Amino acid sequence: MPNRVLKLVAALTIAVCADHAGSTVLQDMEREVSGIASRVASRVVTVQASFRNPNDENAPGIVNVGTGLLLDSLGHVITASSVLSGMRTATPVMTVIDNGDRTHEALLYDVDSTLRIAVLYVPTMDAGPPIHAKRAEWAPGYFALVVGNSFGVGPAVRMTTVSGQRARDGFWQLSDPATPGFSGAPVFDSRGAFGGIIVGEVAGQVREPRPSPAVMVTARQLAPVMSRIAALSGNNNRSWLGLSVRPFVQTDGGTALVVSNVIGGSPAAQAGFLPGDVVTRVDTVDVNFVSDLADWVRRSRPGYQATVRIVRQGTEQDIRVTVGSK
Repeated sequence: MPNRVLKLVAALTIAVCADHAGSTVLQDMEREVSGIASRVASRVVTVQASFRNPNDENAPGIVNVGTGLLLDSLGHVITASSVLSGMRTATPVMTVIDNGDRTHEALLYDVDSTLRIAVLYVPTMDAGPPIHAKRAEWAPGYFALVVGNSFGVGPAVRMTTVSGQRARDGFWQLSDPATPGFSGAPVFDSRGAFGGIIVGEVAGQVREPRPSPAVMVTARQLAPVMSRIAALSGNNNRSWLGLSVRPFVQTDGGTALVVSNVIGGSPAAQAGFLPGDVVTRVDTVDVNFVSDLADWVRRSRPGYQATVRIVRQGTEQDIRVTVGSK
């Protein structure tokens, strides 16, 4: 029902004088907000980025805690890039905690510094069909529902309004301040459509005593990023190998990928991949980054047999693997 929440809120002024009517309006509004939150809760995840000082192993580390939105069946998670910002000389170890409190290894797929967002790749997660995004632009006074990790409680729900659009970067500011952990939290409109991502500077740690305004990059501004991710899904969204990899710097200074996890029963497990294997090439394609391997898999059809060049305990060898379907 279009604009139901707006009508209910507008009626509050009249309903205050009538106890019974006021109770009914508030209860209807509660059901609307609770219903939206329930529908999106499975897609809202907690994002953690742990940093260690590479020059001092005994120094205490930094852990940023934020929120992310699981976009599709391939395991793409969008969050604020500030969640992944910590030590300049350290690479974060990233994990994603789903709505069932299960922890998943996350890999950095892409960063857009202009939009201040990051896209993670979590091969062990599946959200089903792509999420429905808000087509219309926001306007001052519109109601917004923020669902995210708030002080370790998640998914926490906050109902707020849109204050206006900032001239310097085109982002939209919300009426309520940012809460630690809400960086990367998705914002939904009164119909439950995905409307944007909180990209404020606050992550898991309180850096300033004063509150910072919550700033949102909208779904329309994110459209190019969302389109690229949707294109990766395309018709090949069922292709997979079933392994997780991390970037690895070799002794000659080159970059390859080290296998960190092999999913039991997956094509990679059946082919004989082991954690610690260093992947350098797939067929004739050199793979130096996570996106290289991920893009190759998504372009491949299920049933295709590939030759993967690996280095295991210093010995180079080829493994034949059949691309599976997920």
